[in-house]
Amino acid sequence: VLLDSPCSSIGTIRKHPEILFRSKKPNFTKLNKLQKDLLRKSANLVKNKGKIINIGGGAGAWEKPLRTFMIGGAVNAALNHFSKSLALQGKIDKVSVSTINPGMTLTGRLKKLLKAESKVTKKSTSQILKERSKAAKITRPTKPEEIANLVYKLIKDKNSNGKIIKIDGGKVKL
Repeated sequence: VLLDSPCSSIGTIRKHPEILFRSKKPNFTKLNKLQKDLLRKSANLVKNKGKIINIGGGAGAWEKPLRTFMIGGAVNAALNHFSKSLALQGKIDKVSVSTINPGMTLTGRLKKLLKAESKVTKKSTSQILKERSKAAKITRPTKPEEIANLVYKLIKDKNSNGKIIKIDGGKVKL
């Protein structure tokens, strides 16, 4: 089971706090509960020799704590802890649980955010992407296919249980 839990947009809020003042605010408690429920249900689907690969987030795992990102970091840290706990149970149930924590990834969602920011700032999307990459101390965002390749490696890896892997700017770190 490949689990890409619903995103709470916390990373976006860190850079665009005006999101919190919109009429429909993200319900972080509800999203956190949904993420945990999905992990639990995934564990039931793969009983006896299955694999769960959770796609998490960098905050709370390896990104530097920020005053403006307390909730997001706490939610991501809780999911990593929960995944580690599931991995311990997985040893008993013969279920492998691992987590990939990607940094900035060039998804359709990111491209839409870049376009929206471009309209507001009158900068090109490539200029904004360069600025964000520099701020994140990476040369470029991770490509979705790089995450897919990492998922494939974890599927093949017989010793992947409990691994939490960082991928940022296309670079993998254990």
